[in-house]
Amino acid sequence: MTYKVFKTADTCKAARMALEANLFVPGWCLLEDLNWLCGLEHKSEDMIIVLAFNNIGNPIGICLFNHNQLSVFVKRYYRRMGIGSKLISLIKPHVDKSKLYGNYGCRWSEQFYVKNKIRYAS
Repeated sequence: MTYKVFKTADTCKAARMALEANLFVPGWCLLEDLNWLCGLEHKSEDMIIVLAFNNIGNPIGICLFNHNQLSVFVKRYYRRMGIGSKLISLIKPHVDKSKLYGNYGCRWSEQFYVKNKIRYAS
């Protein structure tokens, strides 16, 4: 596994890579955020994306930080391997952890964020 942090102007490139790799659940917030990010002309300093890549270089996970909110997605085959937690750990040094919260998602989202010491927005 390899990981890469994308900031400012590079976030659009990362968002496009995530969209092409289907790193989202259709109809959920992360998809909307990625599409919105691709349409921005000016990239916000507040946005950070971390992508996880498998051993052949394909994107398999994402953590998006946008205005104190985290969204995390890992492809099903790669779940429960610590990838989501690693993505969060790579975001934390770049953000104010006191304002950070995890975006709602599936029924396991809350326990995932709690395990990673992130407040959860339900």
